[in-house]
Amino acid sequence: MTDLLTTNFADHWVVDPVAGLAGVADVSVAAGQVVSVTWRDGEAAARACWAAGANPGPSDPTVALLPALIDLHAHFRQPGANASEDVESGTRAAAHGGYGTVALMPNTEPAADNAETLRAAIAGERHGVQLLSIGAATVGRAGTQD
Repeated sequence: MTDLLTTNFADHWVVDPVAGLAGVADVSVAAGQVVSVTWRDGEAAARACWAAGANPGPSDPTVALLPALIDLHAHFRQPGANASEDVESGTRAAAHGGYGTVALMPNTEPAADNAETLRAAIAGERHGVQLLSIGAATVGRAGTQD
């Protein structure tokens, strides 16, 4: 009997930056954890593919398994312009798109130029996405007072 919490991904383009491997592989995931990766052409070929730039070839699968991505320039507009975006909608979209970490720009109203405002900028439901608040370099983003 197959464990209901086990998922197998056969013949996918896989990138493992921690191990420095890339290529076509079969991946098994159980209870949210990768339990096995079998490289189609072997681990040595996957290491060579990584060293060569980790680019899939024309006959490789078009479905990819990647680690969570990082967005270093996001605008959630919180606090302030919540009608545009907020932590709830922004993290939901980020998670859906494969992003595990999002860095929030400080161009909010009020400006994210102090600890209290930075904490407010990341308050709310996160959907498993890590938020990094970036503080403004100057008070009120005015460019006059550090």
